[in-house]
Amino acid sequence: MKKVFLDRVSDRDYDGKKMSDELFKDIKDVINNAPTSTNGQQFSAVVIRDQETLNWLSEKNWNQPHIKEAAGFILFVADFNRIHHIIKQDNIEWNKSLASHEFMRGTIDATIAATYVHDWLLTENYGTCFIGGPLTYADDLHERLNLPKETMVVVGITFGKTTKRNPHKPKLDKVFLEKYDATEANKRADEYSDATAEYWTSRGGKPYHQQITAVHVDKPGGYRKAFAEGTKYVNKKWDEITK
Repeated sequence: MKKVFLDRVSDRDYDGKKMSDELFKDIKDVINNAPTSTNGQQFSAVVIRDQETLNWLSEKNWNQPHIKEAAGFILFVADFNRIHHIIKQDNIEWNKSLASHEFMRGTIDATIAATYVHDWLLTENYGTCFIGGPLTYADDLHERLNLPKETMVVVGITFGKTTKRNPHKPKLDKVFLEKYDATEANKRADEYSDATAEYWTSRGGKPYHQQITAVHVDKPGGYRKAFAEGTKYVNKKWDEITK
């Protein structure tokens, strides 16, 4: 089993065969069994196999072809809709002082569920790829997928049978025993930048330190624009959910 996880890469080449009804049922069962904080059930998932919607998602996500070629796409959202429903039924007022905690719970629950089904898909020999892009076109997703305003887009996953696999990236050691060591963490980050520079030479990408700094450089396009759109959306959802 360990080998399954150590062999994981972000797969972006699928055979185009769409998810069966049986696979959808299995995915649904696995997601619904994911753990949630205090049994709050503060997430939802939308599973997509419709080719027209996959094509639309691919176009919105910088025309990445693996999205439309995937067996399916799963969107995970933090979901406060059902909590608001229950509170209203019991004539209880939404406690705004707990808003930041609820906001975190919903986001964490959605991320746990995404990882839960992602790992199960690996054990079933499906390739997978987490997709962070939906935050940059989240308002369009709300309209297209009928998401209520009490939900917040968190992350997506593509999955399918792979036709080829990317080489493994170098991995950053992020684990400490007993106590965190900031000096060691920074040393590892510098070493990782060197390792990724060599790796990306053959693939046309940026080393680790350039990926990080690109987010904070004020220039048009790229990471900066994408992160700015995501930040704008999250801030808006905070305002909506905490009113």
